[in-house]
Amino acid sequence: SKAQLQKILNEADAVRNPLQGLEGFSSFTFEHADTSGSAETKVLVKANVTYRQDLSKRLQKGCMALFQQNMSGHYKKSKWGLDLPAKLKELQHKKARFLVLTREDNNVSLSKTDESEILSFAHFRFEFDDDEQPSYPVLYVYELQVKNEYQRHGFGRKMMSIMELIAMKSSMAYVMLTVFLHNDLAMNFYLQKMKYSISDNSPSKFITNGEEEETADYEILWKSVSK
Repeated sequence: SKAQLQKILNEADAVRNPLQGLEGFSSFTFEHADTSGSAETKVLVKANVTYRQDLSKRLQKGCMALFQQNMSGHYKKSKWGLDLPAKLKELQHKKARFLVLTREDNNVSLSKTDESEILSFAHFRFEFDDDEQPSYPVLYVYELQVKNEYQRHGFGRKMMSIMELIAMKSSMAYVMLTVFLHNDLAMNFYLQKMKYSISDNSPSKFITNGEEEETADYEILWKSVSK
């Protein structure tokens, strides 16, 4: 029932630190070349999850800047268009949680982290798979962005794996997300590398008389994380 699903979501929302018990996955090292490409250094990275209200203004600004850098072109191409005030409002939603990757060597708390030190961030929420006719509790990934110079280091895969573990630990049935059809790199990443599939409530599944009710330029993907 909807009440039972809501209870699962409420319990997940009440957990202060969803990374508790996942410490083995919340820090890792990778080789990073300097700007000249001549020297590689080992960089230790740590993951933190924070509520929207605990995200400093500086960090929020850093997340927005990273979104703009990576996604402005895709949004301008889409039917939605680029609406930065709406995106900021989305990031400030009361249920928004953030998974943020920073360098371990900055040795300061997330609240004092400078926006330039964000390597990658994800915005997620615990929600119903469908507001009108919910069937499952899900972890919905609203945003996953990796800084340009840290792409192709496995950060996206690491971030998604951490969120899948959080979803599993929180008794969610699926991890869900939205991807633009024209974003080939993201589509390939989720469908091929991360083994997501097109969800039952994605627009392409609603076809009448051989035509979609309204041609959408995105798909909703999901992956089961049920134990």
